[in-house]
Amino acid sequence: MKIVLLPQANRGFRRVHIYENENLELIISSKEELLESTTLTLKVLRSVGVSPNGKRVAYASDEENNVEVFEVKSKRVLGKFTGNKMTLTKILFLNEKEFLVASDAKIVNRYIINKE
Repeated sequence: MKIVLLPQANRGFRRVHIYENENLELIISSKEELLESTTLTLKVLRSVGVSPNGKRVAYASDEENNVEVFEVKSKRVLGKFTGNKMTLTKILFLNEKEFLVASDAKIVNRYIINKE
């Protein structure tokens, strides 16, 4: 599976749509209009970050402002990261193992992914 970031989808997003097309490419877009050209909408997410090599995605996974990180190719969850007190506004990967999460609380949390 290949991940495709559309031009409007760079470093971090407030709200995105993740699609899988007929070529089994995972497409991340901040625009909803792709629905007609794809076979499946996997999720509508708020606050998403993609690692520099595109192999990992972090997203706000629930109403408690927790963040899950998964591998794009295997779709394996690498961890659930807690401790955010308010609505997440930005997720930014520093590298493949570290990422930052900002929220409306005006606090930035740093997380390290320990799983390979």
